[in-house]
Amino acid sequence: MSSAIMTATELRELVRNALPAEESTEYGAPPPPHQFFVPKTHARALNLNVPVVLGDRGTGKSYWWAALQSSPHRELLARFASDTRIRRDTWVRPGFGKTLNLDSYPSKDVLAKLLANGHKPRLIWKTVALRAFAREGQGLPNGDWSDRVAWLAANPEPADRILQDTDRTLHTEGRDALLVFDALDEAADEREALFVLIEGLAQLALELRGSQHLRAKVFLRTDQFEDPRVGRFADASKLRASTATLSWLTTELFGLLWQLLGNHPVLGSRYRQDLYLRFYQSRVKDRGMSPEQEREILLLTGAAEWTPPSEAQFDPKTQDLLFQRLAGRFMGESARKGFPYNWLPTHLADAHGDISPRSFLTALSTAATHTAEHHPNHESAIHFRSLHAGVHEASRIRVAEMEEHHWVKPLLRPLAGSVGVPFDFADVEAIWKAENLLDDPEVRRAEISTQAIARDRLMQLGVWRQMKTGRIDMPDIYRLGFGLARRGGVPLVKDGEVRQ
Repeated sequence: MSSAIMTATELRELVRNALPAEESTEYGAPPPPHQFFVPKTHARALNLNVPVVLGDRGTGKSYWWAALQSSPHRELLARFASDTRIRRDTWVRPGFGKTLNLDSYPSKDVLAKLLANGHKPRLIWKTVALRAFAREGQGLPNGDWSDRVAWLAANPEPADRILQDTDRTLHTEGRDALLVFDALDEAADEREALFVLIEGLAQLALELRGSQHLRAKVFLRTDQFEDPRVGRFADASKLRASTATLSWLTTELFGLLWQLLGNHPVLGSRYRQDLYLRFYQSRVKDRGMSPEQEREILLLTGAAEWTPPSEAQFDPKTQDLLFQRLAGRFMGESARKGFPYNWLPTHLADAHGDISPRSFLTALSTAATHTAEHHPNHESAIHFRSLHAGVHEASRIRVAEMEEHHWVKPLLRPLAGSVGVPFDFADVEAIWKAENLLDDPEVRRAEISTQAIARDRLMQLGVWRQMKTGRIDMPDIYRLGFGLARRGGVPLVKDGEVRQ
């Protein structure tokens, strides 16, 4: 059997076509089943009894919010992570999301009106739960959200009886009900109103844990939940003790890559054969493959719902070997410049060491396209310089996401061309002071009144970190997008092009 099933060009096209484009999926739509992947570190977060799930942008909050509402995806989740207690027949309803869905939950403007009229946030969200869990014919009025919240406030016992009856019915049916919340930053324009709503939602999530089968799962950014204005109610410590975080190990990111490539509807079967050929050849070395092993590889054309072998998911040495098939052995002509398997995650991690799958897949898709355009005859699917281009694009997207914190841009954009990484914070303070940046309306709206608060908030977001020397380091995933230079690091874009 040949030493390879696919050519470098075919592998390159597979990477370009198999990795999902961020803009190609409408918000709120669950992922295609062949792209469904459950990282081991996410299993605890998806457990029915975990009320608050924390994660930065791109770690999978909206992914799971949508997937949990899909019965086919719940069935897959039950198969791959049965300890989550999520099943196909689990009754899942949206409690809030980015899409407008007034039948299920109030919009931002409606929430603002409810708060202005003096309604307690906990009761607003409890009304949403009642709307989701009430069976047909039960007492909740059919008017607008103001009418519903007012009814609940005036009729606390009938409202609680509706939830109690639903819980008993679910117990008889042997299933659970889950209310899922996401995109809470879309719930209010003002920070004070946002944190009031989040705290009320946290109260509801804790309250529902008193039932047997009614639960809420709230997907939040870490900075939203860690604000001191969240958790000022009784037993808030119990809620904080039962949170979980969406994070990705490097091995899980590469496991996701193999899964996406191997399940592509056109080229996936050939890639599975290519992967197993590489895998077996590394094990038998000079002894050659047996006819049985060759036949096993050829049978992979008919595999359904394929998952990579365990070594390809959990063993870094195996993953390194498989990634060499795509990106070669070195980040240059020799090992002096590093190895692609280690180099790519290192340059995509934020200051906390976290990498989002969005950044990882964007970098690889961009690198494959860049190779096709600039190095079409390269012996590997991805040229090492194209990985630089991939990191640049991932950084551009990550910075655009970070600038949804509207105060970040006015503080960091002026640093481009003025400071190099690493730098003394005093140099940044001088720039902020000279340009009166703490007086920027967005900075003031974010309640940043001192330079020390700004420094700490950026560290909290993972934009930069303080080194043992006291200097500030900014990882490439932000440094490149904000235009800061680093001696010996990935070069900044020059003349509109990444160095080829």
